[in-house]
Amino acid sequence: MKSRSKFPQGDQQKERTGECARSAPPGRRAGLSRGRGAHLAQLGLVVVMSIACHPGESSAGSAPTGDVRGGTSPSDAGVPAVSRPAAPTSLAATAAGSSAISLRWSASSSAASYNVYRSTTPGFTPGTANRIAAGVTSTSYTSAGLSASTTYYFKVTAANTGGESPASNQASATTTAGSAVAAEFFDDFSYTSTSDSRFLAWWSLRSWSGGPGVDGAQWLPSNISLLNDPSSAANKLLRLTATTNGSPTGSSHAEIMSADRKFGLGTYAARMKFYDTPLSGSRFLGDKPIETFFTITDYVDNDPNYSEQDFEYMPNGGWGQGNNSTMWLTSWETTTDKVSDHVSASYAGWHTLVLQVTSSSITYTIDGVQVATHAARFVPEAGQYLSFQLWFDELDTSQRSARTYYEEADWVYFAEGAILSPAEVDAKISALRAASVGRRDTVPDR
Repeated sequence: MKSRSKFPQGDQQKERTGECARSAPPGRRAGLSRGRGAHLAQLGLVVVMSIACHPGESSAGSAPTGDVRGGTSPSDAGVPAVSRPAAPTSLAATAAGSSAISLRWSASSSAASYNVYRSTTPGFTPGTANRIAAGVTSTSYTSAGLSASTTYYFKVTAANTGGESPASNQASATTTAGSAVAAEFFDDFSYTSTSDSRFLAWWSLRSWSGGPGVDGAQWLPSNISLLNDPSSAANKLLRLTATTNGSPTGSSHAEIMSADRKFGLGTYAARMKFYDTPLSGSRFLGDKPIETFFTITDYVDNDPNYSEQDFEYMPNGGWGQGNNSTMWLTSWETTTDKVSDHVSASYAGWHTLVLQVTSSSITYTIDGVQVATHAARFVPEAGQYLSFQLWFDELDTSQRSARTYYEEADWVYFAEGAILSPAEVDAKISALRAASVGRRDTVPDR
């Protein structure tokens, strides 16, 4: 699915059917019956018709329809109405750490699926605004992305084609206290420029050639810049650009990577702005740019300690998704062993990406919504770099006009050994900024 190219050791890379049953209109059916009766009467026969009416109905103008009474369409005969299911019972909630609560309940007969509702207010009324999941087909669910030390209340309903059941009993649980953060890394990119010595002490701008991406494209440090945030004069943003004129040699990529490879278990986060349309030039869906935030070790073929975790946004689609905007969540155990999930949707705009890496799982969330979880075997064994990257997987070579694609980052954060919920990450960033901390690094070297 992903195209990756080798790097020299020590380099880093990123890579309806059928017709409907019909019956004659009632007036026409009645006319046919009356016509047959008139003909029989002319023959001196007595016609006796028995027409059954439902309470409140009149027999005037009604036509006998065989075994179907009261003018019911034969196509509806023998089809029982579907009743909505009974409410689920025995809903129970159990805290599953500082940012998740697990739910279990007893099945409701005739249920096709279940809906889950959540609130921080007891006795709440389930509704669209507090529905957190729909179409759940099992009798369990985990609500993730929660705040630490907070009590949450839940209700579940069952659904089928007959409708939605009344709500279950209410269940509640309190998340555990958040993990203490002993060491952290934070950068809000408040530098004067990319030539600022403080910036260069923390970050490396790629200039060497090679994969991933189209062969022949350059990796240019000049494609990385710092600019004033148009929504906040006091804030700076990191911008990456990738350019092309439709030819590989007329294309360039960008990558910025932390100077230190020391990030392991813990919580990674970044606030990023993805774009569907180019900064300049026309959008050609044949171009397949990839806007990314990821972690990675040194790229060495078949290295058993290689690891990588990716947020990769493809605004013009690709990798089997046609031209549909797609977000990919991928974890690598080696350079050939990976697991990947994707979400087909536009992610244009600002988003908070959170990656929780424990000894037993890797969890990806976007704006507090869990989008992927990967198994323990993909957990990194060695220290990793933090990286942002923008590159082309394919080009529309029939279009020779210049165009520039881009992505931006507001800040990046890592909490060593601590698993923070997205809400806790937001609180951390707010606290750091309130204290006028532009950068902090207390993560020890590995």
